[in-house]
Amino acid sequence: MARSAPPDPTGGSGHSRTARGAAAGLGAGGDDTPRTPVGRVPDGRPARSAPAPHQGLAARLFNPQPPRPSHNQSGVTSLSVVLVVPAVLLMTSAVAQMVVYYHASNLATAAAEEAAREAQLMGGTADAGRIRGEDFVASAGPNLILDAQVSVTRGTDTVTAEVTGQAPQVIPGVSMTIRARSTGPTERYTGDR
Repeated sequence: MARSAPPDPTGGSGHSRTARGAAAGLGAGGDDTPRTPVGRVPDGRPARSAPAPHQGLAARLFNPQPPRPSHNQSGVTSLSVVLVVPAVLLMTSAVAQMVVYYHASNLATAAAEEAAREAQLMGGTADAGRIRGEDFVASAGPNLILDAQVSVTRGTDTVTAEVTGQAPQVIPGVSMTIRARSTGPTERYTGDR
């Protein structure tokens, strides 16, 4: 025995209500919820097609649909470049400034050691040590220690040599002072024992 559709409370047949609802874009069963046309999303843009179910996982992973640009993100790339590029350049310059300072500081230490070594010799003088330190700076790195000053003090027991100057500026306005010191005993003749 075939079952018939329940009677429509509005007086029409159930099929005509469903047909009218479908023609008007309403949901099945005649409810008043609008349906989205096939192939469109609610705001009217065409829907992106999903990969066919018969395509494998590799096809879905390696052939994704390109993302649609959002209209509310215009200018974000320019803003990112404006903010990020100066920060990267500043960090790179800071690293370069520290490398130059470190190298110039090592050179100043070597010059102070050379000056002290020359002044430590038996019969050596503070002026001989100073000249040796200045010659070392001039030959090893005249552009690494700017305004180099070499001072040597020779006492009866110890010699102290100090080299001061400025590191070259990589970042404008950043001035770094270099100071290196070397101390050692003076050579003396103590006689035969």
